[in-house]
Amino acid sequence: MHLPLLSSWARRKAPAWIRRSGGTDDLVQRTVLNALRRLKHLDPDREDQLQGYLRRSLLNLIRDDFRRARRTPPTESLDENIRSGTPTPLRQAMVLEEMRRYHAALACLTPRARAAIVGRFEQGLSYEQLARKLDRPTPGAARLAVARAAEALRREMRPKRRLSAA
Repeated sequence: MHLPLLSSWARRKAPAWIRRSGGTDDLVQRTVLNALRRLKHLDPDREDQLQGYLRRSLLNLIRDDFRRARRTPPTESLDENIRSGTPTPLRQAMVLEEMRRYHAALACLTPRARAAIVGRFEQGLSYEQLARKLDRPTPGAARLAVARAAEALRREMRPKRRLSAA
């Protein structure tokens, strides 16, 4: 007897966003569960007391849902495939540091090794063009010069080990 009355009352009193999501049945169920927990405090001879308690409890649950909805920002699904066109500040700092290390290591190379690295990787010269620029007899010799220069550059860019003062 009390449940159908409470359900129809909940459909009239609950806001539209709760009704649309089918939340009125949930509200009624939560209200009845709360009432069952407090059943020993209610007078069984007074039916009007029980109906009043159920309605007040349901209104309190609606208010709680309103408060919760205000605290929780609306959720939007995020597209995981969206990429920013600009690098993050961390990425920018890392690139700048790596470029600083590259230029410092490049300055430590011999002029011939530096010319091989710059010609191949910065200017994009072919091995034939590089052979002429470096005064090498063949493109294969220029390729070997670039490989040796790249290995020297890698060694220079490797982080230096610090000795601990133990």
